[in-house]
Amino acid sequence: MPEPQPTEVVYVLGTPGSKTVKIGRTIDPEKRLSDIQRMSPVPLGVLWTHPGGHELETNLHRQFSALRTHGEWFTFGGDPVVSVQWAIKDEPWLRQKVSLKKKAPRPARAPETTERGPEDSPEQLGRKMAKMWSGLMTALSALADIQDPVKRYEAMQLLEDELSDEFREIYQLIAADLKKSGRTWRQVGEVMGGVSAQRAHQISLGGTPLYGAKATQNQQAS
Repeated sequence: MPEPQPTEVVYVLGTPGSKTVKIGRTIDPEKRLSDIQRMSPVPLGVLWTHPGGHELETNLHRQFSALRTHGEWFTFGGDPVVSVQWAIKDEPWLRQKVSLKKKAPRPARAPETTERGPEDSPEQLGRKMAKMWSGLMTALSALADIQDPVKRYEAMQLLEDELSDEFREIYQLIAADLKKSGRTWRQVGEVMGGVSAQRAHQISLGGTPLYGAKATQNQQAS
């Protein structure tokens, strides 16, 4: 029985915390690291790997060509690993064209109570928002490193999907806090961008928030 062929991977190699990394491919990342480490004055590590060969490596090199310093080394504006992960998510270059069809609506959530436990304290909400902000800044930095506008659009859509539930939960907690502070639902709606009292109540139950100019337009149309 023939032995299985080694699986080739694409790797990101560099010093942890550095924005300059090498993007290459190999069947043995640790051996490749050892070979490159002997020529490097600073400690290196394999920061990330993904199954793939010449096609994936070539497309990543093309994707980040504006960031190339020399050879297979690239200097990113943000976290190199995050940038590469966003670039290959769903491997957009393997598709012939981008579908701009609207996404299917999310299934309706079961009604939730606005009563909160100790885990939903203002301090907990603050920590959640800080964590989201940090993740958002990292993701936006990664988006800035994507040179192809089509791929940047696709990555932005993925980011929007991933963040929508987190934003929904934060708006829900904020709406509940506003109501608990003694405001009426109409007053809560005014604070939250001028939405109706009914909409403010829906947001407190986990409904998708509607605010700002869009809320004003909808109210004028109703």
